[in-house]
Amino acid sequence: MSNKNRIGGMKLGTFGVTDAQQQSTTAAQTTPANIEQDEITKPEATSSDGDRTIAPSKPKTTRRAKPPQSDKLVTVNIKIQKSQQQWLSDTAQQVRDNNDEPVPPAERVYPQHLIGVAIALLQSADVDWEKVKNADELKAVLGIKH
Repeated sequence: MSNKNRIGGMKLGTFGVTDAQQQSTTAAQTTPANIEQDEITKPEATSSDGDRTIAPSKPKTTRRAKPPQSDKLVTVNIKIQKSQQQWLSDTAQQVRDNNDEPVPPAERVYPQHLIGVAIALLQSADVDWEKVKNADELKAVLGIKH
């Protein structure tokens, strides 16, 4: 017995989705706004038998979806010292405690926000990244004590 016959050709992710929902989702994924024309290949006309020319066929287009405009959040697993983790937690808590009024959850500062700020600081630093060979050299360039 094939899987298609058992569940009517539905995928697990579309189980319980009505035909109208599935059609609107499919239409949204293939709209011209989400697809860019990558390249057009035109076949060249070739002649055979001297004066008889074969007409070129319709140009073939290759399409690919555009990448999303905003940066998507991704999970990064990193190893840091226990003291660094504690410092991040304590500092984020201190920043949250600095607010006299309640702060909405989307605006609260957590350790991952501090790491994001540190990345932005590194990106804006005047560092010749082609010359840095290790973390100690980076600390020296940034003027951080070892």
